[in-house]
Amino acid sequence: MCRILASVSKEKVSPRRFLEDDRCSLLVQSTAREDKLQKDGWGIAWYEKEWNIEKSPRPVFEEKEEVERIADGKYGLFVAHIRKASNPMNLPVDELCSYENTQPFSYKNWIFAHNGQINHPDKVRETMEEWGQKIRGNNDSEVYFWLLMMYLERYGDVKKALSATVKHLYSVWEKMPEEERAPAPYSALNMVLSDGKKLYVYCGYNGGGKESLCYKDRPYYQMQYLKTEEGFVIASERTSDEDWEPLKDGHLLIAERSGKFRIERLE
Repeated sequence: MCRILASVSKEKVSPRRFLEDDRCSLLVQSTAREDKLQKDGWGIAWYEKEWNIEKSPRPVFEEKEEVERIADGKYGLFVAHIRKASNPMNLPVDELCSYENTQPFSYKNWIFAHNGQINHPDKVRETMEEWGQKIRGNNDSEVYFWLLMMYLERYGDVKKALSATVKHLYSVWEKMPEEERAPAPYSALNMVLSDGKKLYVYCGYNGGGKESLCYKDRPYYQMQYLKTEEGFVIASERTSDEDWEPLKDGHLLIAERSGKFRIERLE
């Protein structure tokens, strides 16, 4: 049940207003609902010839100074994640919150952040062969990340890899006895992925009747995007009163540094 913010632009720009200043900035979202406090870690990554990552397993609202320091910079590619840990394996809380469990995750030139829950990560991990051995934490998002990386290495194409990942999750779920499995293989596969050149954003969720944290006018899992003069911003929910566009369920948005973007439906 996390929240994501990302931006891509031709020139380097400050993310401050989306991180801190807007009516529903990422920091505001972290404490907007007492029952949905984003208290289980935070991470920020930005690209300058290579990815720079700062993250912490502590609540983001207790480490505002660190976030403010990063917000003072300017970036062409920027990804931020705040975490409310999901727990599909019913683990003790102290096993969920650690540096290894904190996003974004990275591999080679890829950076990744997820919002949602994989309902049977242990079962999925068993089907991932050597890729399952790369998992360091105890969270479902990292299983999703390495599964996606596995298919990305195989196909070399984000859309094909994402489609194969979704099919893989369904395959594992369908093979489980009905009495042991959740109603669906996941609650949401919302994710931001970048190779330092392009920003890939996927919105995929089962249901979504719950309301967003701040404005409470759109589904909790419906990703939003905003075209600005400087570039392009994507978020789990809009941060301001501007005309943010919803990214439809099952759609992949691909944004470039030049400002060009396209939206494709996942097959």
